[in-house]
Amino acid sequence: MRKCLIGIAIIIFLGCSFAYAGGSGDSVLPLRETTEFIGVGGGFEYNYVGSRLFDLNDKLFNNKVKSLKVKNNSQIYGKFPIGITKNTNLTAEVGGVNYDVKFINKNDVDAEINLKLTNGLYVGLGLNGAYPLEVLNIKNLYWGYTIQGAWYQNDVKSITRNGVDATDVDGTLYNFDGQNSLYLAYKWDWEGFHTSLIPYIGAFQTWMILGTAKGLSYKTSALKNTLEQDICAAYDFYSFGMVLGMDIDIAKYVSVNIEGRFIGENAVTTGVIVKF
Repeated sequence: MRKCLIGIAIIIFLGCSFAYAGGSGDSVLPLRETTEFIGVGGGFEYNYVGSRLFDLNDKLFNNKVKSLKVKNNSQIYGKFPIGITKNTNLTAEVGGVNYDVKFINKNDVDAEINLKLTNGLYVGLGLNGAYPLEVLNIKNLYWGYTIQGAWYQNDVKSITRNGVDATDVDGTLYNFDGQNSLYLAYKWDWEGFHTSLIPYIGAFQTWMILGTAKGLSYKTSALKNTLEQDICAAYDFYSFGMVLGMDIDIAKYVSVNIEGRFIGENAVTTGVIVKF
């Protein structure tokens, strides 16, 4: 366990060092620019990641699993942004998450293991900013960044080994993940409807660290004894791709966002924030 904790700390440090900017789905422009009020908000968001470009591995620490895939990652949470400066938002998130895990167990003659999880707690924190791109002398053109990280934990509900359902299942997974992005945005004011459309496009990098907070244990008809399995800080920092989205600001009170991310992960995010 101590080895795993040290590994997690090292990998998170490296991940933060690689972050050139991260969170997807936040309001593109700062709250203090899009509202005439105090610059705080509240709302909800849904984030779905169907698959990632690269598998996770634990080669640095345990080297007991390979081809670890995280799929169908569904997150729904409340989010609470505050404009901490004229150009920057800080956003807290809390909600629920569920996803599927599949990997090859090197300690068990390369058996294929599939995990189904119970709903778990999701907690996140994000920072994003946007600034006028004055060098091009184009009004309402901005460059921006986002940095976002989250932690969540889920108990294991069921396990299959080589397609056979296991019994006496136990275990808990932890997960740290984050998304980093740089983008260009353009604000188009639809004055007759007191609405602004803000399309944006850019690049993102996403990272993930997954392991067992409580080791997996289970039995199957092919096993004489209970099999135990630990996953120690399996990680991926190399998934990257394109981000494309739009904010719709309505009467300076409401912001609606929809966003897609491609290549590095196949994902969609949508949400609504009420601003004050």
